[in-house]
Amino acid sequence: MDARRPESILYRFKQSLQPALFDSMHGLVPGRHLEKAFFTALNNRSNLHCLILCTDWCPDVIWNVPILFRVMEQSSISTEVLLMEKHMETMDLFLTDGGRAQPSAVFLNGSGDVLGRWGARPAYIQAVMDRFKKNIPR
Repeated sequence: MDARRPESILYRFKQSLQPALFDSMHGLVPGRHLEKAFFTALNNRSNLHCLILCTDWCPDVIWNVPILFRVMEQSSISTEVLLMEKHMETMDLFLTDGGRAQPSAVFLNGSGDVLGRWGARPAYIQAVMDRFKKNIPR
């Protein structure tokens, strides 16, 4: 995936964010030998596909999607971004605790079967967010 090509999904996503922020986050590469070996070992799995369900305004998306792109790039996993506002029905298939948590990465095989998902905040961070929201005056 070449983030400089206008037709690339990376380029389009980058343009919807602050380009400098995207570049700094996308520059994070699995650094240790073991991690890189793990991700590059997936290069032989041509039947994997990743759908990233997100919006371009969510802070969790802004911080996580460039890194997801980098991991998918290292793993040679084809990736497609579905913006929530344009794909509500698909987003609703992958709710987290009844909500539209973002970003959500869905991994599919060549037949379209869901192999796994990544995306919800870790429970300890979500607990902090829940307390924060509960204490905000309405």
